[in-house]
Amino acid sequence: MNILLLVILNLGIRPNDISYNNGMLKDSVWNPTLTIATPLNYHTGIFINACSTVSNNHNSALTGYCENFGTAGARGLLGVGKATGTGSSDGVCAFAYGTGIGENYGFRGSADNTSSGNAYGIYTNVTDNGTGYHFGGYLTSSANTANPSVGVSATAYNKGSGVVYGGSFTARDSGTGIPYGVYAESDSYAVYGASRSDNYAGYFVGNVTVTKGTTIGTFLELGRSPLSLVNGDNDTIIPTSSYLVVSGPTAPFSINGIKPFGTNNGTVLTIRNNTDQNMTLSNLSVRCDASFRINTQSVDVTTTGSGTAILVYDASSGIWELFSFVP
Repeated sequence: MNILLLVILNLGIRPNDISYNNGMLKDSVWNPTLTIATPLNYHTGIFINACSTVSNNHNSALTGYCENFGTAGARGLLGVGKATGTGSSDGVCAFAYGTGIGENYGFRGSADNTSSGNAYGIYTNVTDNGTGYHFGGYLTSSANTANPSVGVSATAYNKGSGVVYGGSFTARDSGTGIPYGVYAESDSYAVYGASRSDNYAGYFVGNVTVTKGTTIGTFLELGRSPLSLVNGDNDTIIPTSSYLVVSGPTAPFSINGIKPFGTNNGTVLTIRNNTDQNMTLSNLSVRCDASFRINTQSVDVTTTGSGTAILVYDASSGIWELFSFVP
């Protein structure tokens, strides 16, 4: 015998612009000040709303706990969405609405494993044989404030000896398509009628290591930093980016050593002398640490006024190799 169970608790007065079709509906406290301009139709297996005015209590609309001592999986919450029409299908759809200073989480996952197995705060799997895009995770962030808007924010902690990944991405494709571990785009919209050009599909603070080839689509832009030097000997310079522009000297000057930076091996450094004074790169100078020295191929090289030098660091020999020199 089929039984349709309809439970309605403490519903209060619902806005007229929302219609509900629920197998089970349970609502602890309804917020009558929440208004929705566009009429909505919800077809919900279970709808639960929780609201609390107690400031120091956690407020959970739904809490799921599942424990399994066998070999099968344990699911605190399992959602399945199926759509046969033109609309979207959500296995689990979560919203966070806040008017206070506290944090709001549409969905928050936490995993704790004290054994040898993996722990996933969120684990997604998508299988689709259709022609549409397949997203294991799709996140959108929208803001109209001066604060940052972050689509994905990931933090990893490890107090042991294992590797820590803030984000780990793997793409596998057995077909003819191109697999991208990470695919990022950046779109900029006009701000008060002015065009924006500072778009970053990827922005990294710290070292970035690439173990295989890197393809540059349109152009390669290197960070540019000023390099203030003095007349005469500059025994050790400390680069702050891959492209340095020299200023300061009012008389001929020399660079005797360069402190390695980045991951060292294969690091490319461009030094642009933007003064009208002669710049000398000293060959294997003893005035600096051995790993800071410059190999100019046996003799010092000097510009006539402004000029440019491009160097590459060879970690195996612990030395800077002069790759190109424009006097």
